[in-house]
Amino acid sequence: MISDANAVLQEFTDGDNIADKVQWMFTDEEDFDGPPRKDDSATRVGGHCDPSLIRCKVHGTSMLGFVTGSYLGASKNVQPWVVRVPRRKEGGGGSQPEDWLRGVSMINEKITQKTDVTQAVVCLSWVFRLGDVLPNERFREWQRNLATAITQLIEKGVFVVTGSGNSPIVSSRERLTPSFPTS
Repeated sequence: MISDANAVLQEFTDGDNIADKVQWMFTDEEDFDGPPRKDDSATRVGGHCDPSLIRCKVHGTSMLGFVTGSYLGASKNVQPWVVRVPRRKEGGGGSQPEDWLRGVSMINEKITQKTDVTQAVVCLSWVFRLGDVLPNERFREWQRNLATAITQLIEKGVFVVTGSGNSPIVSSRERLTPSFPTS
């Protein structure tokens, strides 16, 4: 399962045509302009992404390529589930930490049985911009809820991975995981 805003599937029609195998889960019934679409919520409606724009770096689509892509995919025969967060702005993006938590909770609802055998891999390829995540009491509650949800996934035999990139500076680590050592 890929929990991500970015899932442009046109790039996944070569080879085994993984795009035909994707199952979609939507964390919200509405985007800013109506029902959610099977596209990249971090870009404009229709998936238009001008590569010259610095903010248009489809990290999740790249991560999906590492998992299932016809050229780089390490697991070409998987059944991918894309958990799509809402597009909250006309230009794309705008998802909030609560959207991501809802996505992890939906995966927890989908996988119900505990096991010692790995039964799924969840890739949490999220983007938080500076200012999206502010350390306050509400955020600390979100952190605790996210830690609980991820722990539950692990107890159900889910291998949880994260991906970062698209920037030479990864500044969200301390904000998202303050209980982990920073050096």
